[in-house]
Amino acid sequence: MEETVTFGASDIIGANDAFVVAARSGNTITEDYLASFSINNANSYVILKDDEGAIYDQAGSSGDPFDNDFNYEFTQCDDDNYPVANWDNNAENNGTPGVVNCISCVTPTTEASSLNFSSITASEMTLDWTNGDGAKRIVIAREGAAVSFTPTDLNTYEATNVFSDGTDLGSGNICVYNGNGSTVTVSGLDGSTTYYFAIYEYNCLPGSELYYGTSLTGNETTTLSAITNLQVTCQTNSTAEITWDSPTGDYTGVIIGVRNDVLVPHTVSGDASTYTADAIFGSGYEYGTTTPKSYVVYNGNGNSVTVTGLTAGQSYSIKAYTYKNNTSSIWADSKPTTSISSLGVSEVSNQIALADNAQVQLQWTSPNSACYDEVLIVANAGSAITTQPTGDGSSYTGNLAYGSGTSYGTGYVVYKGDFSPQIVTGLTNDVEYCFTWFVRSGSSWSQGVSDCATPEEITVLLPGDLAIVAVNTQATSSGSDDEICLFAFIDIAPGTAIDFTDNGYERETPDDWADSEGTIRLTYNGASSIPAGQVICFQGAGYQ
Repeated sequence: MEETVTFGASDIIGANDAFVVAARSGNTITEDYLASFSINNANSYVILKDDEGAIYDQAGSSGDPFDNDFNYEFTQCDDDNYPVANWDNNAENNGTPGVVNCISCVTPTTEASSLNFSSITASEMTLDWTNGDGAKRIVIAREGAAVSFTPTDLNTYEATNVFSDGTDLGSGNICVYNGNGSTVTVSGLDGSTTYYFAIYEYNCLPGSELYYGTSLTGNETTTLSAITNLQVTCQTNSTAEITWDSPTGDYTGVIIGVRNDVLVPHTVSGDASTYTADAIFGSGYEYGTTTPKSYVVYNGNGNSVTVTGLTAGQSYSIKAYTYKNNTSSIWADSKPTTSISSLGVSEVSNQIALADNAQVQLQWTSPNSACYDEVLIVANAGSAITTQPTGDGSSYTGNLAYGSGTSYGTGYVVYKGDFSPQIVTGLTNDVEYCFTWFVRSGSSWSQGVSDCATPEEITVLLPGDLAIVAVNTQATSSGSDDEICLFAFIDIAPGTAIDFTDNGYERETPDDWADSEGTIRLTYNGASSIPAGQVICFQGAGYQ
């Protein structure tokens, strides 16, 4: 049944009093609970909390019930005494819960013991220990030297288990734990680095802490960390620039191995000094027992290498090995990899040819600016030209007027530079033109990517030529949530495209606004013109 909790008047529950609340055994509570009280006009307010401070249940002034069917016992602690938040429940049904006695706020007399380290990686480790006789304890960590910090009574030390985010208490001492437990996992550490720890027991409430001056100490070293962000930043038809970010913590060097295959480079072991490097692929130390063999192209403590002697169109796999000590070397457990699927100068991306009246607009996204010199665009009436350019590009001249640039096979060079978009003019309507983008780096050229478009006579709509007469309506009884109707004051010829933007307008409900500007292009592909004044309606579908 529901148990009513009633407390006496304020002269019985003093302003500095506290209570321990324990559920009787046999209940479904899986945690221990602590009740705290405040006095409001001689009435008690009861809050039942778990040992982490989260509210489990509460009752108002005296006489109000808890909202559950559990039975409770209460133990009063007077003056500066305080209840311990955890206790042992009697396992027998209907037994009396074991409520701890009130503890006076005194300095602990026994430090923690048996410090152990486990789950050690390059960036974190777990500590566990046997608690001393304090109610709680703090753990202080320091990198590279013994802890030199001693806590001061009546001070609360905020803790974070992310060492790199902690507050420096002076000389690199960081509080990584403050609580009543006996374990903590500390992260944010550097690789191959020794960390020192000290555990101090304490009693009393925040702001009234009494610390035991003797601490449990210990130290442990993280494993060797690996490089990060390994990538191929630039390629030509015979070279590849490889970059990476250095490991954290203490290390001696990094070896970069390359293998002419989709399989990753082989395993390394032994002395790092054995692995001599040469940036010319195939000239450095050869290792591995299966073919194709792997080759060392770099051994040092820098952040990049440009590998030469590669073959266009080939696949290459790359692996980075971090080590400590040139002899009797220690190797990082993690060995990042990356790859080249087909070696060559990077292509442009998002290329598109947009037809207009006797002209075509060309748009594209260029590669990393550090990896190329220029973009060359070749146009041809008919199929796309795929023959790669040669040389350093000086023999080619681009002209956006079709037929005026350097002759290139059956077509012409229409552009040479690196700025998008560009408009090619002088084209014949109803003739398909294909455009090929080539990228040059030095004397190397990309394979080229293409897109085609057919210019045709279209209607050019000027301000005032188009009227929108319905938005989000049901003019055509379509049932669509996004119907839009419009008409033009002039005829609309086949091939005319109309671009719309929602510009963040409200679409279905007053609170449903776009968080970015959306666009859509509507192109009329009919055989004859749409006469002026004819209403055109569009119905949207699939919007969520």
